[in-house]
Amino acid sequence: MSRKRRTLRLAQKYLEQHESKVSKTHLYKEELRKKLRVFTRWALNLRTYLVPWESKIRKIESHFGSVVSSYFTFLRWVIYMNIIITLLIMSFVTIPEFIADATADAGRLNRTASRKKIPASEKRQADEFQRVWHFDGT
Repeated sequence: MSRKRRTLRLAQKYLEQHESKVSKTHLYKEELRKKLRVFTRWALNLRTYLVPWESKIRKIESHFGSVVSSYFTFLRWVIYMNIIITLLIMSFVTIPEFIADATADAGRLNRTASRKKIPASEKRQADEFQRVWHFDGT
C-alpha cells in the first residue's frame, strides 16, 4: 500500500510540474472534441431510431443475412415511394378538384356533375361487389 501511495505522490508531483506546459486553449479544444464525439454518436443513434423498422431489419440481417435484409430495405423504399406518390396526387389532383367544386359556379358544376355523381338508375346497385369487380369504365 505504501508503494501505491508513493507512486501516486510521484504522479501528482509530475503533473504539477508539467501542468503549466499545457495551455488552457488546448484543454478547451480537447474538451470540445470530446463533446462533439459524444454528440455525433448520440445523433447517429437517434437517426437509427427514427428510421422506420431499422432495428427490426438489423435483427433480421443478423439472423438471415444481408440478402434478406436488402429485400426488406427495398420494401421500405417502396412504401416511401407510395407515400410520396399519394401526397403528389392529393396535392395536385384531389385537393384542387375539391376546392374547385366547393367554390364552383353553376356552369362548372353542370359540366362536371355527370362525371362525379352516380346516376339514379345505377345508385341501387353501386355498392354490390359484382358491379365493382366488373367495372368497365362506362
